[in-house]
Amino acid sequence: MKKIILFSLLLLTVSSCVKLEEIKIKDAKIDNVSIKTMSNISFNLVLKIENANKKNIIIDDVELDIWLGETYLGLLESTNKTTLPSQFNGDFAIPLQASISNLAALTAIGSNFDNMLDKFEVIGFVKVKAGAFTKKHKVTKTTIKDLLRSL
Repeated sequence: MKKIILFSLLLLTVSSCVKLEEIKIKDAKIDNVSIKTMSNISFNLVLKIENANKKNIIIDDVELDIWLGETYLGLLESTNKTTLPSQFNGDFAIPLQASISNLAALTAIGSNFDNMLDKFEVIGFVKVKAGAFTKKHKVTKTTIKDLLRSL
């Protein structure tokens, strides 16, 4: 019995050593914007992605503080886990929710939500899983577009 447990642990350890290929993000846009309240905005971040990995990648958690210059706007979070299929090439939507705590700064968004990707900076983390492998990608103050380029 001990040999079976030891062998199972060894297999689990080896399976967690997954080498991930680079995920190419070719374009990003915001779609399906829903303003639930003045301080709660839901939307999809739609990415044109090329994923050469042979494993599904799960975007487990996103938690980012949103800044416009030195002004704190609020929190950007994932609304649920999202699975990027293996060897996927096409448009991929990540459902997000922005909780705006600075309503005066909400006017900076205007009606063109795609400008958010270039204007706003974020700080926080993005947590992803592939097989038994989990990585928490720490995000230092960067624009959303630059963040997408760095993943």
